[in-house]
Amino acid sequence: MKYRLLCADLDGTLLTGRKEIGAKTREVLLRKQEEGLVIALASGRTVQGILPAAAELRLEAHGGYVLAFNGGRIVECSTGRVVRSACIPDGAAAGLFRLAHSRGCDLITYVGGDVVTSGMDNPWVRYEAQCNGLAMRWSADFTEFSGVPLNKCLMAGPPETIALLEGEASAAFGAGMEFYRSEPFFLECVPRGVDKGNSLALLAEVLGIPVAATIAFGDGFNDISMLRRAGLGVAMANAREEVRAAADHVAGSNEEDGMALAVEHFCV
Repeated sequence: MKYRLLCADLDGTLLTGRKEIGAKTREVLLRKQEEGLVIALASGRTVQGILPAAAELRLEAHGGYVLAFNGGRIVECSTGRVVRSACIPDGAAAGLFRLAHSRGCDLITYVGGDVVTSGMDNPWVRYEAQCNGLAMRWSADFTEFSGVPLNKCLMAGPPETIALLEGEASAAFGAGMEFYRSEPFFLECVPRGVDKGNSLALLAEVLGIPVAATIAFGDGFNDISMLRRAGLGVAMANAREEVRAAADHVAGSNEEDGMALAVEHFCV
């Protein structure tokens, strides 16, 4: 099978622990784009948080895409055209805040280029803002965002509490939303039907590429749907056990250009 569309997670997959693209990985991906491979970067991050990696790989010159918010917002790099923008139900942010707050966790959403949060001092909230290169803005209870389109919210807190909240949030809001962990300390709160796997399939349809001709790389819980949906799902060696079990192949780690070696092997 000749793979025509590659979807890659960022943190823990494309990026090293220092948030850099390895030299070998950069070289291979640039070369494969010249050969016609389309690359999409799929992350729970905002568009702004993904764009530096997209620029380094020159996706704007090679027909690449950004799948932000786990694919809730899909953007064509060369034109800025928004292919998809899915939003959580109106008013849901306030209810999510109340649930998170009841468990001693904080809520995050993204408005006007800012990370809006109830926890300015929460270290996981600060990590999210830093990863996306966004300023932080405080909200008391998120009621102010009624009528404001929001692509996603994010609960941030201790891993054991976030694991509990995954089930509680699904029970309370499952009719219009989905919930899954991207990190042990993050619970993604997204519109129903939005996950990386569905987003990969949607982009493939837009491009006229069979899903069988797609290859995906990931390491986190929110990558599982993408690894299962792609024609070939590749987990990184540093991925959690459940993620590796969902993949067709396990590559080397993100610290040893594992993605580059797998792309050279499979994308010929």
